[in-house]
Amino acid sequence: MLRLNNLIYGSRPEEEDETRKKRKYEEEDTTPDLPKMSVETLLDLPQLAVSHASVTGNREQTRHFARFAIEYLRRAGLLDEDGTPKTLYGVTSALYPEEPSNFALAALLRSGELHKVAAGIDSKPDETLSTMLLTLAWLFGRVHRRKQSRETIRKTRNSTSLIVLPQLPAPIRAVLDAHHRSALGVFSTYAKEFAQQNPDKLGSDDVLPLSGRKAVGSEAADSAFASKLRQSELEFESRSAFAALSGHGDDFASVHELSRTARAGVVLYNHAVPELASPPFDSTEHDLDAFVIDFYRHGNLETLIRESSIERGDVWFRLQDFDRALGGIHTAFKALYNRKGDNVADDEMDDARDAKEDRRDAGGDADKEHVLQRPGGISDSDWALFRVIDTLYNEFHTAFYAIFA
Repeated sequence: MLRLNNLIYGSRPEEEDETRKKRKYEEEDTTPDLPKMSVETLLDLPQLAVSHASVTGNREQTRHFARFAIEYLRRAGLLDEDGTPKTLYGVTSALYPEEPSNFALAALLRSGELHKVAAGIDSKPDETLSTMLLTLAWLFGRVHRRKQSRETIRKTRNSTSLIVLPQLPAPIRAVLDAHHRSALGVFSTYAKEFAQQNPDKLGSDDVLPLSGRKAVGSEAADSAFASKLRQSELEFESRSAFAALSGHGDDFASVHELSRTARAGVVLYNHAVPELASPPFDSTEHDLDAFVIDFYRHGNLETLIRESSIERGDVWFRLQDFDRALGGIHTAFKALYNRKGDNVADDEMDDARDAKEDRRDAGGDADKEHVLQRPGGISDSDWALFRVIDTLYNEFHTAFYAIFA
């Protein structure tokens, strides 16, 4: 949806010369409407469906979902009130393979917390780099492992590595929690409003989810006990009637709960909502593996295989995924800070990952020789943040490149 808005915005006609202006008045020109027409046609395609219900219902629900997706992008600061992409569009779009972590990164950038972390790059560089790497590992290096105490892990494996990823700093955690609540609120409202606006099309929610049997209420249920129950009944629109029997209304704790307990006819997939993958931050059963930080510290693949919870055949690919994400962030930031003014260089942003791949093909030694040059007009806080990202990317990529063989 973010890229569709950029398609419409980027297809607006540029200033024309006098000859083209004259011809525009003489001939009918429908070019400016083509992008909008293309998007409308896309949303009307019969193949674009969210379930196996009627095609008409699918299209209407998809359109309804698109409306709330745009509302989320506006609240996230990626689109303005006219649907025009804002400054952070390029960073988020360049990291689209990393969804939903790219939206969480945008939330941290808007909050200024990453800039606060980067402010200590000169006074306490080691602590600054460690905190930034920890944050990025939480977002882009999420590998879950069975929860164990750190003492048990270290005694069992006789290791000085972290093994288990530490908790995020409180200010960063607070921003991510707020981002989670915002996304959940937007799409909970989507489900509720769609249920309210389409009661006839959705029908009654009276079919048992497992057996498929229809539950029919008794018309004679007018006893004092039934009346007492009606006085304490909860109002709900989007929640399944059978889930509501346990005392749940339209308040959801997570997107997973929303998608699992929504009423029949309201379809919402977990992967369509920009929420960090489960288990959540406070899981009682899982931790996150610290393979990113441990590899950054020692750069030894065999040690990482022995100490992490990742299978030998997957370790290299997990490191590659994080290296690609870190390279995408580096390239997107570089393009963002090198441009002048607020005009987005869309082709530069959209090709950010391709440019990063070209640098990888050139070899790891080239990155060691580069010298940072501060662009004009960039603030001290932005420059400090880019220096931190640049240092992390080059050091991690150099270590990763060394184990290619």
